[in-house]
Amino acid sequence: MRFLLTNGWNEADNCTAVLLFLKAGSRIRFGDTVLQAAYDAVFGSDDYTAEAGRIKLFRLPVDGRFITVLTAGTDDDPSAPSPAAQFRKLSGRAGTIMKETALRSIYLDHSEVFTEASEEDLETMLYVIASTLPLCEYSFDKYYSKKAEYRDVQVYAGMPLPGLAGADIRRILAEKALKEGSLLAESVCIARDLVNDQAASLTPAEMARKSSELGEKYGFETEILDRARCEELGMGLFLAVARGSSLEPAFIIMRYKGAPDTVETIGFVGKGITYDSGGYHIKTSGMESMYMDMNGGAGVIGAMCAIAGSRFRSMSQLSWPPARIWWILPLTGTATC
Repeated sequence: MRFLLTNGWNEADNCTAVLLFLKAGSRIRFGDTVLQAAYDAVFGSDDYTAEAGRIKLFRLPVDGRFITVLTAGTDDDPSAPSPAAQFRKLSGRAGTIMKETALRSIYLDHSEVFTEASEEDLETMLYVIASTLPLCEYSFDKYYSKKAEYRDVQVYAGMPLPGLAGADIRRILAEKALKEGSLLAESVCIARDLVNDQAASLTPAEMARKSSELGEKYGFETEILDRARCEELGMGLFLAVARGSSLEPAFIIMRYKGAPDTVETIGFVGKGITYDSGGYHIKTSGMESMYMDMNGGAGVIGAMCAIAGSRFRSMSQLSWPPARIWWILPLTGTATC
């Protein structure tokens, strides 16, 4: 899924749908004048109002063809969930509809929900949209004989024309939010692919190889310790677990130096048991899902891709020092698949 900024509907390259966020209780009002004129010509006297948390669809004739309009109602009541929570839920529902109806392009209208939002809220809302919609397209079909059809879905985000009051900075923030949100979704899908793979294929060695490959792509260092090196370092407990499998273990250290000169380092550890039989206490149920016992390791790999890919340099918003991050990932199994 690709996110593109555009000045309006006319630049949306033959889009077949529109996603319109509205405040609960408000009537249909597009930010784009072409779409508003088309709506007024057909539904001008309609008294429909948006409902909080609901998505409704209708067809609208525009420029001699019909398009699908998805209206999503938001709630600005102080007691309502945060904008991020609302947009995540609504975006998830919209993304599901997009997949079910095979939409390949959609225009995100710059309605008053966006134009009246603060710069911070605008950035948050677009970030959530960009990090949620792509996840609705996700499927794991590696072992299927019939693969899911690849859909190059394009989302055109309408923004005010450059040069209008405050428009330039808002476009910069919008572009940043869409890029980082899309990267997060991409990283989540990387983690999902690792978790969904089978232990017979995703061995410790293969997971280590993929970590190195992702490091080259997203910009983080990867060091892989083999059995001999782990023995030299006295990592007896880790190696004791590895004795349950005939497969060679691997201990991965991933490093991202967003701020190389900082002294403090933040560390994360992800469990990477590629298959957990239970050892002496052999599992009597749930054995079929134990290939997922490395999901903690998959999570830290995905997180590292998101952080390094965004060239993250500061965690000041979390009251942490500039980013110098290590991720430690012990990989082994307690049985051979």
